[in-house]
Amino acid sequence: MEPEPPRPTVGELFVYLWRLGRPEFWAVSAFPFYVGFLLATHELAPGLGIWTAFAHQAAMDGATGQEFYASLVAWLASAWRFILGALVMGPLLWMATILINDVHDVAGDRANPRKARSPLVQGLVDRAFAHAAAYGFAALSLAVAAFVGRAFLGLTFACLVLAWLYSVPPVRLKTVPGADVAVNAIGIGVVSGLAGWSIGAPLSEAPYGFIPQSLLVVVAIYVPTTLVDHDADRRVGYTTVATKIGRRNAFLLGWWSWVLANLGALVLAWQDWIIPRRMLPFLLVFVPVLLVEYYVLIGKAEGPAEMIRGILISTLTFLAVNLIFALMYTSWWV
Repeated sequence: MEPEPPRPTVGELFVYLWRLGRPEFWAVSAFPFYVGFLLATHELAPGLGIWTAFAHQAAMDGATGQEFYASLVAWLASAWRFILGALVMGPLLWMATILINDVHDVAGDRANPRKARSPLVQGLVDRAFAHAAAYGFAALSLAVAAFVGRAFLGLTFACLVLAWLYSVPPVRLKTVPGADVAVNAIGIGVVSGLAGWSIGAPLSEAPYGFIPQSLLVVVAIYVPTTLVDHDADRRVGYTTVATKIGRRNAFLLGWWSWVLANLGALVLAWQDWIIPRRMLPFLLVFVPVLLVEYYVLIGKAEGPAEMIRGILISTLTFLAVNLIFALMYTSWWV
C-alpha cells in the first residue's frame, strides 16, 4: 500500500489556489464592469478629479502630508464602491467560477496536455478542498457585493448562477453547443457590464441598445477558446460548439461576430451614440487591422499555441481601441 502524499502547507495551498485561479482571466469580466462604470459616470477612473486637483495644487503651491491624506480619504469615500465591485468582478467571482469548473473537469483535463500542470490534475490539491473553496469564494463574492448595493448584489448572484449552470452537472451547459457560447456572452457581455453601470447610475437608465454590440464582441472572443481545446474535448467526448459544428464553422461564427461588432462600432460612431463621432477616423484605421488580425492570426493558426497568441494579439489591439474610446468619451482627449 502506497503511503499518502504529504499534505500541502498553508503557503503551498495559497500558491496552488493562485495557479488554479488563473489571474490572467480576472480582467475578462472586470473589463466590461469598468466599461459599464465608464458609460454611467463619464469618469475615466473613480475620484480621478480629486487626484487631479491635488496634483495641480502640489505643482502650484506645494502640498503637505496632511493634504495628501485628506485627498486619500476623499478619494476612498468616492471610490470605495468601485473598488469593492472590481474586487468582486475580478478575483472573487473568477476564483469561484474557475474552481467549480475545474472540479468538474478533472477527468477531461487529464487528457488535455495544456492542463497537465494544473494542481488538481497533478493531485497537489484535493478535489474536495477545491470544491469547498469554490463555494467559499462564491459566498465571499456575495458578502462583499452586498456592501456595494442591491442591484450589484443581484447581478453578482446572476453571474454565479450562470457559472454553476455552465459547469455543474446535470445541467453543465458548457457541453451543450450554443448554450456554452450564450452563457459566456450573457455573463460577461451583459451582466458584468450592467454591474459596473449599477455603481454609477440606476439600471433603468442603462443603454440597453448597446447590448448586441457587447454580445457580439464576447462571442467573437469566446468561440476561438473552444477551438484551442477542440482536439482534447473530442477525445473526452465534450460537445462544445467547436466539436459540434467543426473547426471551420466555429471559426466562421466567431469571425462574423467580429465583423458585425466592428461594423456596429462604425455605425455607432457615425450616429454619435455612445461612441463619439470624432472617433470615426481612428475606427476607419483600426477596424481593418482588427479584422485582418482575427482572420490571419486566429483563422490561420496551426495548433493551440498559435491560436492563443492570435487571441491575445487581437484582444490587445481591441483594448488599445477601447483606450482611445475611453479618453474621448470622458473628454480627456478633445
